[in-house]
Amino acid sequence: MKAVVSFLDRQLVTPLEKRIRDTGRRVPWSRKPTLIDTVSLVVPCYNVGRYIDDFFKSVVTQSTGTKNLEIVIVDDGSTDNTSERVEYWSRQHPGLIRYHRQVNSGAAEARNTGVSIACGTWVSFPDPDDFLHVHYLHHVNRMIKKGKVYRLSMICCNLHVYMEQTGEIKNSHALRYRFQQPETWLSVDDMREHVQLSAALAFFRRELIQEHKLKFDSRIKPRFEDANFVNRYLVRSSGTTVVFSSLAKYYYRKRQDQTSQMDTAHSRGEFYTNQPRYGWLGLLHDAAKIAPSIPRFVQRTILYDTTGHIRIGISKPHLMAMLSDDERRGLRDSLHETFAYIDPENIKDFSLSSFHEEIRVGALNLFKKTTPDRTLVYIKELDRHSGMVKLLYFSENNVDDLAVAVDGNACEKLFSKSIKTELFGEEFYHEHSFWVRFTQWQTHRSPPHRHRNPSRW
Repeated sequence: MKAVVSFLDRQLVTPLEKRIRDTGRRVPWSRKPTLIDTVSLVVPCYNVGRYIDDFFKSVVTQSTGTKNLEIVIVDDGSTDNTSERVEYWSRQHPGLIRYHRQVNSGAAEARNTGVSIACGTWVSFPDPDDFLHVHYLHHVNRMIKKGKVYRLSMICCNLHVYMEQTGEIKNSHALRYRFQQPETWLSVDDMREHVQLSAALAFFRRELIQEHKLKFDSRIKPRFEDANFVNRYLVRSSGTTVVFSSLAKYYYRKRQDQTSQMDTAHSRGEFYTNQPRYGWLGLLHDAAKIAPSIPRFVQRTILYDTTGHIRIGISKPHLMAMLSDDERRGLRDSLHETFAYIDPENIKDFSLSSFHEEIRVGALNLFKKTTPDRTLVYIKELDRHSGMVKLLYFSENNVDDLAVAVDGNACEKLFSKSIKTELFGEEFYHEHSFWVRFTQWQTHRSPPHRHRNPSRW
C-alpha cells in the first residue's frame, strides 16, 4: 500500500537547508530560536474538525518551538468533532492551548472573545482550516526583534493559496506585489501603494487593540470584517511602522467543496447590504473622526473591495436577485456616499484587482463628475486580410468624438458602434468601437473578415 504524504510533511525548504539535511549535518533551525515576545494565536472555530489537525501540526512543528506561544481556541458552537480534536492536541501539548466554547455568534464575536482571553504581547487571527510554513513564526520573530527600534505596530505575512483538490501551491494573489523584497518597512503615515486586508495574515500589538477598545464588527458580513478591523487599527497607529515579510508564508486553503465564506459571499444578501453599510462606510466614518483626512491606504482598501460590487452591478445583476428594490437602492446610495470620501486622484492611479479602465471611467463619471487624465484606446481585433483594425475606448460621453489619424492623416471610422452601460439605473460609461484602415492600398469597404485567433499577431 502506497503511503500518502501530505503537503505539511513535505513543506518547502531552502536549497541550503536541503543540502545540510542531505549531508547529515545539523540543521540551523534545530537551534529553535525562542520567540522574543509572547505571541497569541486567536483561532475562531466552527465545524472545522476535518481541517484543524493540519493547523495544529503546522503550529507545534514551528522551528521556533512553542515557548512564549499560546493558541486561544474559541469554539463558536461547533456541532462536529472540533472539540474532540482540540482536546487531543491539548493532551499532546499541555499548556499550549486555551479552549473556550461559546454559543454560536459568528467569527467576529469569537475573535473578540479570544482577544479578551489572550495574554500575548502580539496577537494574530489565523483560520483553523489554513496552516503555516514551518519557519513562519521564525520570520515573524525576526521582525519583532528588528521592530524594537522602529516602533513596529503590525507585521504582514505572505499569502500562498493551497489548492486542496490538486495539492498545488499558488502565489497569484493580486496583492503579491507587496512582497517583492524579503522585507519592506513602511511608516503607517506613508504606506505608498501597500494595503493590508486580512487579520489572519497579520500580527498586532495587543495593547494597542485594548487601548483603543478595537473590536471586530459582527454586522460586517460576509467579508470585509478583517479589512475594517485592520484599517481602524492602522488609523490609530500613526507614528509607528509596518513591515511586510515575504518569508513568513501563510497557506490559505482553497477548499475543494467551495464552502468557505469567500466562495459563497456573492450569493448572500449581506454582501450587498451590510458589507457596504458597516464595512466601507463604518471604516470611512471612523477614519474621518480620527485622521485629518482619509489616509490613502484606507481609500485604496475601499477601492479594492468596491470593484467586485460594481462589476456585479454592471455585468452580473442576476447575482443580486435576492435583493428587494429598497436594498438595491441602498447599495446604490452606499456607493455614492462611499465614493464621496475617495479622492479622484486615487481613482485615476488605482490599478489593483479587476479595476479596469471602464470601471475607472465610470467611477470618475458617476461619482466624481470628472474624467481620466488620458484616454486609453485598445486594439480589439486585427484583420490583415482587409488591412483593418478594430479600436475600442471608454468615455463619459454618449457621442464618439475621438479623432483618429494614421501617419498624421485623418482617418475615417467605419462600422462604428456605441454602447451605454448603467449602474443601478444610472449612466456609468459608454463603450465606443470602430474599424479603421491601416494600409493605404486597401480601398474596398467590405466588412472585415474576423479571424478566430487575432491575438496571434
